[in-house]
Formats: sequence, C-alpha cells, structure tokens
Amino acid sequence: MKWIIPIIFTSLLYSDFTLTYRIDNKIIQSTYYKDSNHTLFKLKKNNKTLQKLLISDDKRYIEFIENGKKKLIEIPKKGLSNANKQPQKVSFNLIKIEENGGYSFKTQKWIIKKGDKNETLIVSDDKKVVDKVNKMVSALKSLLPPSKASNADIFNISSKYAIIKSKKIEFLSLNDTKIDDSLFSINNSQKIKKIKESIDKCSLNICCGKTDNKEESKELSNYLQDGNEWKLINVKRCIYSNNNYSENAIFTNDEEYLSVILKDSNSSGEIDNLQQKGINITDIQIEDLNNYKIKTAYIPQLNRTIEDIIYPDKTITIISQGDVDIDSIKETVLKNNSKYSSNN
Repeated sequence: MKWIIPIIFTSLLYSDFTLTYRIDNKIIQSTYYKDSNHTLFKLKKNNKTLQKLLISDDKRYIEFIENGKKKLIEIPKKGLSNANKQPQKVSFNLIKIEENGGYSFKTQKWIIKKGDKNETLIVSDDKKVVDKVNKMVSALKSLLPPSKASNADIFNISSKYAIIKSKKIEFLSLNDTKIDDSLFSINNSQKIKKIKESIDKCSLNICCGKTDNKEESKELSNYLQDGNEWKLINVKRCIYSNNNYSENAIFTNDEEYLSVILKDSNSSGEIDNLQQKGINITDIQIEDLNNYKIKTAYIPQLNRTIEDIIYPDKTITIISQGDVDIDSIKETVLKNNSKYSSNN
C-alpha cells in the first residue's frame, strides 16, 4: 500500500510577512504577520502613529495616544467578529479585463460597474499575494466587532482575488523577512533592560565603526541639549575614512533610547545604506524640501524607526525604538540647521 504524505512548503517558507497599504490616500497601514496569534497592525499619518492593533497569543489589544501619552487597552473577546468569516459579497458588473503591469507579481485591470458608475480596480490572483492578503483580512476581522467586520473586505474580492488598487486603497509593499518576536510582546521590560545595559556600557565610549580614532564632538554638542524628557547621555566624534567624520549622540528617557548620528559627507542617508546591506526597510516616506530632504522608514526586525535629514553637505540620522516621539530632538536639529530652510 502506498502512502502519500503531503508536505506544505509554502507556509513554512513564507510564515512571516510585512504587508503595507495606503488607505484613503493618507493613512499608511502596515501589517506585521507571524501567524494568526501574532499579528500587529500599525496605522500612521504624516509619519506619526495613530493607532496600533495587536494580536498577542490569545489576547487582543489597541494602543493609541491620549493627552500626549500612550494608552494600551485589552479588547474583550466577547463581541468580536469571526476571523474565518468569508469576504462580504459585493454586487457589481465586470465590464472589461485587461492585463496590467507595474508590479513584481501578476495583476489585472478590471473595469467594473457599481450602480450607475464605472470604477477601475487593479487585482491579483497570484497565490502568494492572495494568501497573505487573506491572512491579513482574517486577522483584522478578529479585532473588529461584527458590525465593522465588513470594513476589512476592501482588500479582497472573495478569497481568490486581492485588491491591489482601488479608489479606497493602494498596495505599497510586501516582503517575507523574519520579524522579531518582541514586536508582538506586551511586556518588553526584559528587552529594555538588556538595551539599557548595552547602551550604558557603550555610552562612555560610543562605537564609531572599527576605528579607535575618537575625539570630542565639534558640532552636535554645540546644539544638542536635553529636551523635555530626553537626557543626553554622551556624544562623540569619530574619523572613519578619508578624513570624513561622524558624530554619535545617545539620549534616554529612562525607559527608551534614541541615537543621533551626523555624517559630514554628502550621502543619501542611513536608510539607503541599510537597504544596500539587505536590511528589510518598510513604511518609507520622503519629504523633499527646497534645500534638504527628510526620509523616514521603519526596521521591523529591530522595531526601530529611522529618520534621515539630508542636507547638501551632511546627513543627520535619528534612530529610535518603535514609535518613540522624537519631535523635540528633531525640532532642535532643524532649528540649528535653519540656514538650509531659510528659503522655504
């Protein structure tokens, strides 16, 4: 007798994924998915986090800002929607199907008629894409009450087609890089303790690459001051190549840390540098001003937000844990480089 043992490779290879959409042309929704019991939704607008929805083991949470402070509330399971509920059937007439390019996976352009109006949709039946969109929709529905569950159906048509672009949403990115487990943990105290010990040890002699050529800061120390709850631990200057230098400062608010890095050479910033090294970078947003550029992104493996302020002759990078509010530090940096924005 011959036994057939099915082996499902796809789910093993692509268990973790990060999926990002733009909603209503203004909200960036990023989904960090490990499995149905470990999923995080982040909603951002203008580079600021509005809300987080978290599935951690068998519990559900919502995090938001109230009166300037983070607030975390557990969502009662009672009254939540069924995560396995099929997409709501939408009534429309399919008028035309065209092949569509511009994506790394197969897509189609659909012209549909809803009521008296025609609408254009970009859809995909790529199995990998559809599988991940369906998992995202299922996780999102498990966080919503039944009356709101249909809101998640804007991302797919039945379970066979993912919506890539419509009047309401637009697909931005999808990758399968492993996501740090700490992203789904409510209690980060042990992680914070380890980071604190590591940075406190390093703060007396901030690392500047492989060089031992260190001296006192000549620029950052002239204008970086303790701002609001942030305390400046240390700042150092390092020669790293061809007489180019970097300055490195570390701040703490006793629970979290952020670092500020200044490089005097004309560069495209640390975000590009990390991407070239193969690091998974998501949520990239660019603000191109007259004489300088601000580039913001997120590093899911490390739960770090990174912001490059790129001037003609130097780049200042601010790296912070998760969604730490860096506005006071950023304002100080911009204020002390106001000559670049005087013509804006």
